[in-house]
Parts: sequence; C-alpha cells; structure tokens
Amino acid sequence: GLELVSTGADEPALSRAAGALVGSTNAGDQARGVAMREWLRAMPDQRGPMFAEWRHVFLTQDCTVKKNLATKGGVGAATQAWLLPIMHAEGERVLQAWRRITAAGIVASTRALLLLAQPILQGYANAKALTGRLDFDDLIAATRTLLTDPGSAWVLFKLDQGIDHLLIDE
Repeated sequence: GLELVSTGADEPALSRAAGALVGSTNAGDQARGVAMREWLRAMPDQRGPMFAEWRHVFLTQDCTVKKNLATKGGVGAATQAWLLPIMHAEGERVLQAWRRITAAGIVASTRALLLLAQPILQGYANAKALTGRLDFDDLIAATRTLLTDPGSAWVLFKLDQGIDHLLIDE
C-alpha cells in the first residue's frame, strides 16, 4: 500500500507542479505546493508517515480526487492548463493506493477478529456438545443433511407420500 505511494509518481512533473503552486497568489495553492515539495524531498522510505498529508493534498474527505487542485486566479489559466492533468493523475494514483491500504486494513482487522473469535466459538461448540443442546444453526444444518443425505432416502419417500406443507419453527 504505502510503497505504491512512496514510489511510482512522476516526480519531475510533480516537482514542476509544486513550484507553480508555491508561486501562486492563492494561499490554498501555496499550501499544496509546500506540502508537495516536502513529500518530494523526502526519501521514499520516509514517505510512509507523510502519506496522510500527501493524501489530503489530492483527495477530499470522502476519498474522491479533488476537482480544483489549482486555482485559475492563483496560477493563471495557462499554468492551470498544464498543471491540472499532472495533479489529477497523481490524485488518481493516490486514490488507488488509498483503496489498497484501506482494503489491507480491513483484511488485517478481519484476521484479528477471526483469531479472537475462534476459541470462543470452539468453547461454545464444546459446551453444546457436553450438554446435548442444539442452536438454530445446528437445526438448519441437521435438516439440510437429512434432506440431502442418500442414507435418509426414507425421509424423502415419506415427504413424497402426502405431506403438503412442512413448518419448521425455532
């Protein structure tokens, strides 16, 4: 995830873009340009902790690429014309990396939850076995087995012999 953001950017183009933003008359453009310069000056292995700020340069709070990454009034129309494609391309790259980072976090959280839940579920299954009890999921599984097991053909035969409806309630 973070390694995708730390490398692979068009750094010469982004450096040019950062310079244009720093020279803008708009404070927001200038702040973006300064943040970009700081990130570009960092070594790739130092960029991971800076990712949140880099992401905020290009993405909205809703994690979409910002539409106005350089103001026409601040940098001028001609500069904005070459600057925006560079900024939007980097925004798309950052968005894809953010999605991968988020997905990796979900996977890690799910794995941790499963590791935590496994002994609890095993204890629950052991307690049911010791007391001879079934829960609703057990009843569903037993019914499925009963209706699909070739050794239970007599059940299917009986069902075909005139049972019109079967009501199963927990």
